[in-house]
Amino acid sequence: MLKWPDWTGLGERTYRQSDGEVVQPSKTAWDWLQLLIVPAVLAGAVTIYNQVQASQADTRQAELAAENRTQLAVANQDTIFQSYLGEMSTLLVTKKLLTSKPSSSVSEVGRILTFGFMSAMDGARKGEVVRFLYRAHLLGNPPGNIGRPPRAPLIDLASADLHGANLRAADLQGANLTGADLSGADLTGADLQTTNLDGANLEHANLSQSILNANANLSGADLTDANLTGASLVAANLQHAYLTGANLTGANLAGANLTGAIYNNTTCPNGKPTDTHC
Repeated sequence: MLKWPDWTGLGERTYRQSDGEVVQPSKTAWDWLQLLIVPAVLAGAVTIYNQVQASQADTRQAELAAENRTQLAVANQDTIFQSYLGEMSTLLVTKKLLTSKPSSSVSEVGRILTFGFMSAMDGARKGEVVRFLYRAHLLGNPPGNIGRPPRAPLIDLASADLHGANLRAADLQGANLTGADLSGADLTGADLQTTNLDGANLEHANLSQSILNANANLSGADLTDANLTGASLVAANLQHAYLTGANLTGANLAGANLTGAIYNNTTCPNGKPTDTHC
């Protein structure tokens, strides 16, 4: 036991009372530790509580910042799209884009504007741009389409960045998408008859139930892991196409040209995988 000097008043003390003597034992080190531990525990608890509160506040602040960024991004996308429509409207009305020639300067300006704006757009807005161009007859006009004569595209989308574009059920008959980046694009149910997709990147694209017959050109296209379930590929050109991991379950390949196509874990129309041919 720790022996305290008498002068400290902390050692053992004896008191005389009417009924006898009372001995007050001296303070031990444990007694002093108890006095120190309780405040220390309380201080630690307060510190931990404050840290938890601060962490929760930081987390919520981060969540709010993320929400604000998302809302701002959506607003910015709408602004970008509306700006694009305004610029194109000027070309259509003031510069007579529709009556110009594909090789004209106004047509080239339209293409530059389209590519520039699309580089800043998300998949949904890219899809809207393509639909707008098609409805405005700026992507060309295939034979027999709405009674109009065949015409070369005024806005050529060859090599366009259409990554992740939402083109569900889009009518793109006869459009020139040579070398376009359509990786991850949603083309479910799209009408791509006579569309030129030569060398296009369709990796991970969803082409289920799409119409790719009537000589759609997919020569050399990258269809790695593409979803082609139920697609119509009658008489389509798939020469040297990359079909690694592609799913062709239920697809119609009647008359399709698959010369030189590359298979690797490809699912054939009958649902069976192959590394050679379907």
